[in-house]
Amino acid sequence: METAQALTVYTAKVRNNDPVLAGITAPLGNRKALAVNEAVLEHLNIGKDYLAAGVYDAAIEEFNKALAKNRNFVEALFYRGEAYRSKSWEANNYTQTIADYTRALELDPNYAAAWLARASMYSFGDDKAIADYTRYIRLKPDDPGGYFERGRRYLYNKQNDRAIADFAFVIRLDPNNAGAYFLRAGLHGATRDWDAAVADLTQGFTLDSSQSYYFDGVAVGVRLEILTRYIGLHPDSAGAYARRGWVHMDDSRKDYDQAIADFTQAIRLEPNNSYRYEDRANAYEKKGDYDQAIADYTQVIRLAPDRAPYWERANAYANKGDYDRAIADYTQAIRLDPNDATAYNNRGSAYGTKGMYDRAIADFEAALRVNPNHTNARKNLEAARRARGR
Repeated sequence: METAQALTVYTAKVRNNDPVLAGITAPLGNRKALAVNEAVLEHLNIGKDYLAAGVYDAAIEEFNKALAKNRNFVEALFYRGEAYRSKSWEANNYTQTIADYTRALELDPNYAAAWLARASMYSFGDDKAIADYTRYIRLKPDDPGGYFERGRRYLYNKQNDRAIADFAFVIRLDPNNAGAYFLRAGLHGATRDWDAAVADLTQGFTLDSSQSYYFDGVAVGVRLEILTRYIGLHPDSAGAYARRGWVHMDDSRKDYDQAIADFTQAIRLEPNNSYRYEDRANAYEKKGDYDQAIADYTQVIRLAPDRAPYWERANAYANKGDYDRAIADYTQAIRLDPNDATAYNNRGSAYGTKGMYDRAIADFEAALRVNPNHTNARKNLEAARRARGR
C-alpha cells in the first residue's frame, strides 16, 4: 500500500483549528508516495486518530512505534511533531516539535505542510519563519495562506513594502480575505495614505467584520485615525465603534470613559449582540466600576447562555470583594468546562481569602491535575498549605 493512498483515507479525521496550518492535513497530492508496510501504517493511523481526539501522549506513542519500524517515515515524523505541538501549547516549549518537522524536511524537502508548520513555530521576529514561508510559497504558489503569514511577519519586522506586496497576493488569490484588507489598511495608514486605508478598512468590514482583530496589530495612533475617519463615513457601523473602543482601552491610552462611550454606541446599534456588552464590561472592569461590569456580564449570560462568561463575572465579584458570589460563578464555569484550570485556581483563591484552606488546596490541586504547568496554581497551593499550617 502506498503512503499517499493510505493517508488520504484518514485526513478527514484530523482536526486543527489553527488558521496558520489550514489545509495541513489535505491529501498529499503530487508528493512522491513511499512504500511502507501495513504494520507501520496501522500505527500511523491509530496515532492520527488519537491526535484528532486530543489524546496526545497516546498519539506520540503510536508515532514512536511507527518510527521504530521505519525511522525515515516522513508522515510519522510530521504528525508526531503535530502531537508535540499540541501537547506543548501550554508549556510554550516546541523544541521537539521543530526537531520532528526539521527531520521530515531533511527526508523530503518537498513536504509543503512541514515548511508551513515549522514556520508557524518560530517567533514573529525570527527570520527563519520568513525563510520557511518562502519555501512553502515556492511549493504552493496558489495558496494565499503562505503569503498571508509571511506578510504578517514582514509587517512585524517593519518591512512594510514587502508586507503590502504579500497582502496584495492574498487579495488576488482570495478576494474575500477580510484579514488581508484589515492588515493592509494599517500599512496604508502608516504612510498617511488615509483614503487607501479607509477603502481597505471598508472592504474588510464589508467582507467579515469578525476578522477586524487583525487590525489590532496596527500602531495605536494610526488605528485611531483610520477608524475615526471610517466612522465619519459609516456612522452605523457597530463593529467600527467596538474596534475604536478597544483602541481607547490600549495600555498606551487607558481612556476607559471614551471606550465605554464607543461600546455604548455599538450596543445602541446592535442591542442583541452579546459581544458588545462583553466589550463594555471589560472597560467598566478596567475602570474599577465592578457593579456596571457585573450588570453587563449578566446581560451577556442572558443573551448567550451557550458561552456565558461566568468566569469573567466571577472575577468582577472577587474584585468587588463579594467572594461568595464569585465562588458560585467559578463553580458554574467549572460545570461548563471541567478542564478550566484557571477557574479552579481562581475559585481556590476566593476560598483562601475566606480562610477556607482545605477547599482552596483542593482547587489548586485540581488546577494542577488539569494543567501541571499552571504556575499561579502551584504558588497558591504552597501558600495555602503554609497558611493552613499556621
